[in-house]
Amino acid sequence: WIIKPLWGFTSDVFPLFGYRRKSYLFIFGCVGVAGWFLMGEYATTMLAAILILALIQVANAFCNVIGEALVVEESQRHQHTRTDRE
Repeated sequence: WIIKPLWGFTSDVFPLFGYRRKSYLFIFGCVGVAGWFLMGEYATTMLAAILILALIQVANAFCNVIGEALVVEESQRHQHTRTDRE
């Protein structure tokens, strides 16, 4: 989890397909799903299971970073509209 700021920076600086967050969320969501599929089908040794779990955790952490960034953006937007009304 210590590398999460780097992932946030990556998604902010290098947009994919014209989107800063949506494309990363989709890609890493698919990576997580693929990881669980791999875990069920191909994790026959302890090493394979550990590597697949590491992949799943990387995808999970990246999606978590993107989700937190979306919450911050939405709360800032909501706060600005509340200030305008008052």
